Amino acid sequence: MLIYRAPKSQMWGHRISRLAAIELLERSEKFLAEKTVIEKASDASCSVVWTPSRAPAASPLIDAVQRLITAQPQKFDCGSEHGDPAIELRWTLKDDDLHRGAKWLDRIDGQLQSDDFSATLTKFVFFRWRDSESSTVSHCGGMFGFSLARPRGITTMFSFENREHYQSIKDYLLSIELVRLSDNRLRDAPTAKRRTK
Repeated sequence: MLIYRAPKSQMWGHRISRLAAIELLERSEKFLAEKTVIEKASDASCSVVWTPSRAPAASPLIDAVQRLITAQPQKFDCGSEHGDPAIELRWTLKDDDLHRGAKWLDRIDGQLQSDDFSATLTKFVFFRWRDSESSTVSHCGGMFGFSLARPRGITTMFSFENREHYQSIKDYLLSIELVRLSDNRLRDAPTAKRRTK
């Protein structure tokens, strides 16, 4: 068996700057639907943090996302790095709201270049591979996650039965223009050490 991991120092091992948030979401969903069987999926998590006194232009953007997302946010008072009062809104999103959130991120892209406003939108999925000629590949799979706010990216923790299976998934991900897997991140899976008396 082979394993594929992002570098430990990079949460989002693949930066996807060329795609809009909705494009990254739709290509990720296509990959998951066509190549995987989802075993466990977290709800998407979305949050915005802003400092009203230092980023007043953020207020209409916050109002817009609250109108778009049907889920109710949790609200937290916090402080900015400058010591000013800041506000965080945090949502747990179902799929419909996930698409609305992605479109909102695209709408506001580039409008605020400030340390006093930030947004996140992430989701993680655990899966096994859907199809393979080898019956044992069904035991392989992994974890896939995406971050739709800038800097956009995906994280990958995959296992493959063999190099041919890895290559087929690599080719597929290239064909849908989602991500290019790096052969340098492919390793043999560690084998369990037998205990000796």
